[in-house]
Amino acid sequence: MGVGVDVNILSTPTALCPAANTLNSKEALTITFGSGATQYSSATQYSSATPAAFGFTTTYQQIFNGLNGIVNNGQFAFVTTVSPVASSWHQDTVDHTPNDDTTTTHGYMMFVNAKETPDDVFRMTINNLCIGSRYEFSVYLANIAKKGTNLTPPNIKFEVQTATTPNTLLGTVATGDIPAYATLAWSNYGMSFIAMTSSVILSMISNASGGGGNDLIVDDITLR
Repeated sequence: MGVGVDVNILSTPTALCPAANTLNSKEALTITFGSGATQYSSATQYSSATPAAFGFTTTYQQIFNGLNGIVNNGQFAFVTTVSPVASSWHQDTVDHTPNDDTTTTHGYMMFVNAKETPDDVFRMTINNLCIGSRYEFSVYLANIAKKGTNLTPPNIKFEVQTATTPNTLLGTVATGDIPAYATLAWSNYGMSFIAMTSSVILSMISNASGGGGNDLIVDDITLR
């Protein structure tokens, strides 16, 4: 059974561009990471469950099974649930995407064990935007550490820049420390920007020191 690769990239014809500085009501990008029958996406069975299949890059190493269920520093995996092996994590947490489970498959999310220094968790070039229109780049994030564990909280910086050289920064914002809760809670983070060119680069960068903690899950990336 193959993975469902849920990437939806829509081009907006120039003639249908909304008025300048008006938030686009249509989604130009949706990534939900698909679904599968195993906890970890498999390199052999589900070869499409890779960043390249979803159209983005990352400086993190993808793993497909986890060493004793652990995603180590500098690694990520597409998973259906958070591994139950670490007592400090919200074990068996499922993805955020609604209605993506069946009797045999479950939705994937991106589980990231962030590096000790800032680096790209997500980087993607988007084309065919309407120049002068306002867009919103957003994602659902959660800290997988339980409240009271005193682990380093993740912190993600969003950046949008033109895809032309030299790159012009169109906006940046950071989540701040993503809090740990007694019960895991997904929160929607993001930023808006005005497209100065028809192609832009969207980035999410780990903005916290590594070490103990700095572990997060990512789901439902959108641009609209």
